[in-house]
Amino acid sequence: MRTLRLYTETSTFGGMYDDEYAKESRWFFSMAASGRFKLAISKQVEEEVGPAPDDVKKHYALTLPSLEYLGILPGIRQLADLYIARKVIGAGHYADAMHIAYATIHKCDGVISWNFKHMVKLNKTVRFNMVNAECGHPQLFIASPREVKEHETG
Repeated sequence: MRTLRLYTETSTFGGMYDDEYAKESRWFFSMAASGRFKLAISKQVEEEVGPAPDDVKKHYALTLPSLEYLGILPGIRQLADLYIARKVIGAGHYADAMHIAYATIHKCDGVISWNFKHMVKLNKTVRFNMVNAECGHPQLFIASPREVKEHETG
């Protein structure tokens, strides 16, 4: 089976230290460490981890050597702008649009996040993918570590 390449949004790192999300977050990162998933991040994640609590920064730093760093490529900002223009996501959540655009342009298989308001929602996934298809980009899934665990172990 092919190893999934997953864009790991900032909230996934924070989930390690949240009582509600810690169990699935630990499972997710342990599966990645064992080679089950290839994790990718971007400058957007790097910037958002900066003001995070110390334990989140420490986990990020420990994980960093195994993460694929996705650079800014032509089309990322334009795609994020298009998500906003098509009202897939509000202008006040541009950073979230950038996460999806990084994953799309870099052809990741999916985005992993605990952001249930702006990303991890079926209607959001469908709408992001409608814009992606319109632009000739591949589809991607957006899921929480919990959903990934349920799929993998269920």
